[in-house]
Amino acid sequence: MNTSSIYQVETQIGAARERLAALDKEAQDLALPAVSGDQDAVASLAGINAQISQIVADLAVLDRARFTAVEQKREADEARDAERRAHHLQIARDDAAKIIRLSSQADELVDKFDALLVDLLDVDQHLWRALAEAKAQPSDAVVGRRGISQIAVARMREVVDRLNKHVRHQRPVAVVAAVAWSELLKATDDADV
Repeated sequence: MNTSSIYQVETQIGAARERLAALDKEAQDLALPAVSGDQDAVASLAGINAQISQIVADLAVLDRARFTAVEQKREADEARDAERRAHHLQIARDDAAKIIRLSSQADELVDKFDALLVDLLDVDQHLWRALAEAKAQPSDAVVGRRGISQIAVARMREVVDRLNKHVRHQRPVAVVAAVAWSELLKATDDADV
C-alpha cells in the first residue's frame, strides 16, 4: 500500500472519530430525557447508540487497515532499500574487479617501461660508440642526445609525483589491488555459492 492509501485510511479514521464525538455529544444530551421517560429521546438514543456501536466497529477495522498499510509500506521501503544497496554493492564489486584488471595492466606497463629503459640505454650507448668510431660526434649540446632514458624516467616521475607524492609501493600494483579488494570479491564468490 502506498502513502496515499495510508492517508485515505487516516482520513476515514478522522472522519469516523469526528462523527463519533458528535454522536457522543447527542447521546449525552438525550441521556437525561431518556431516563426521565421521554420515549422520543429513548428511541433517538437507541439509534445513536447503534450508530456509535457501528462506528466503533468500523474504527477497529480502519485501525487494522492502517496498521496493515503502514506495514506493507515499510516492507516495500525496506525491499527498495535492500535492492538499492545490492545494486550499489554490485557496482562496487564490478569497480573492484576493474581496478584489479587495470592494476594488472599497470604492472605490464611497468615491466614494458623497464624493458624500454634498458633498450633506450643500450641504443643510446651503441649510438654514441658508433659516433665515436666514426669520429662524427656532434659538437653542440642538445637536450636528449645523451641520457634519453633518464628523461623518460623523469617524465614518468612527473606523472607519479603529480598523482601521489607520498605513497610508494614496491609490490606489484595488481597484488596491492587484489589484496585491497579481496574481501569484497570474496563476498561475491560466497554469495554465488
